[in-house]
Amino acid sequence: MPSCEETRLALWPEPGPRRPSAELCEAFDHYTQCPACQSFFAQQRELRERLKRAGQSIVAPRELRERVYAELAAARVAAASRRRRRSAFWAVAAAAAAVAAWLLFYHPAPSAERLAQPFVEEVLREMPEGIVAEADPRNLARWFAERLGHAVPVLEIPGAELVGGRVAYIDGVRSAALHYRSWGMPLIYFVVPGTSLMGREIPEDEVMTLSSRGFEVVVWREPGAVHAVAAPLGRSELMAIAEECRRKLRGAT
Repeated sequence: MPSCEETRLALWPEPGPRRPSAELCEAFDHYTQCPACQSFFAQQRELRERLKRAGQSIVAPRELRERVYAELAAARVAAASRRRRRSAFWAVAAAAAAVAAWLLFYHPAPSAERLAQPFVEEVLREMPEGIVAEADPRNLARWFAERLGHAVPVLEIPGAELVGGRVAYIDGVRSAALHYRSWGMPLIYFVVPGTSLMGREIPEDEVMTLSSRGFEVVVWREPGAVHAVAAPLGRSELMAIAEECRRKLRGAT
């Protein structure tokens, strides 16, 4: 078992993804059992949030803002004057290009990589932060209900041991992340509110198998929520876990 110092170094967030390793797994085990390390990461999260809020509260002086607004207004007037001198052909072409750009950038078709990315990033980057160590499903369900304001199913997954859970942000929406361990590797079960953008992108009655950065992700919709499991396991193995979870969810309704 690594020491506190070794654990904090191993679990310290780094830019870019990290693949699971024996060192990470041992550090994560230490973290779930060590109040001192849990307190350390909690303090770091609080400091990060304070710095973020402080940065958001910085406002430019009124004189500078007024000068910038005036220059922007002048630029818009000049641009409008130039546009009026253009021919109707170029006006139509510009409008068509604007519509094409809007369709391309603001309404992208959901790709497997894009749908899988937020789940995989949660597994790789944020695994140790904010987790509550709780192996009792009833206690963990109450913990989620208090923090999210709605019920979260805490399932018993065959071949996996419940470690705990935390509040994760999937596509910017507060979601439940339930941490398990399967064959010594992390397995995370996500419950994302159905009102999220992702909830509108996932087709009903369809199970999607996705891959990203060496991880497999299985995503599907249930009434009111999107469910997903992510782990560095084989696709067929993870699909079997997802099907068992779906069976249990529908048996409970």
